[in-house]
Amino acid sequence: MATANDIAAKSTAGKQSPSMIVTLAVLTVIAGTFGAGFGFLVLGPQPTTVIGADHPIAESAAPARPISRFPLHSTEVILKPIIAPLAHSNVKKIRVESSLIVMPSTALPPALRAEIEQDIFAFVSGVAFNDLSDARGLKNLRDDLDDLIKTRGQGIVLGLLITGLAFE
Repeated sequence: MATANDIAAKSTAGKQSPSMIVTLAVLTVIAGTFGAGFGFLVLGPQPTTVIGADHPIAESAAPARPISRFPLHSTEVILKPIIAPLAHSNVKKIRVESSLIVMPSTALPPALRAEIEQDIFAFVSGVAFNDLSDARGLKNLRDDLDDLIKTRGQGIVLGLLITGLAFE
């Protein structure tokens, strides 16, 4: 005779439950839909306002300027790499590769260029490696050299751009 358990087992044997892959596929589609909707709400197109030339805001709006330490049309004068001994440290030498940023359409006199290279050599020779061991020390080096160059540059030189720094 068939018991109740045998009958229940036979009745469920013919039915198949949905597979795990189908379930995951459906959940992936649902998650993708909600993610796309959320992204559209958060990062979607921003409302833009078109201002005509006759509107007062259009006249007072200044054009966007790029973020830079130097004017847009300034000239870069590449200096020779400067190799100098460091003071009071185990590191023997420092190599500084830099450029001068000068006023647009202004020629840098060779004598001024040589004086600036000598000033950089003298300044870097007096710096210890411990002074340059972190980001603050490197920023201080850049600021100090920039002030020195601006003072020596007699208004022609806008600043110093350090392009390379290596220790031996």
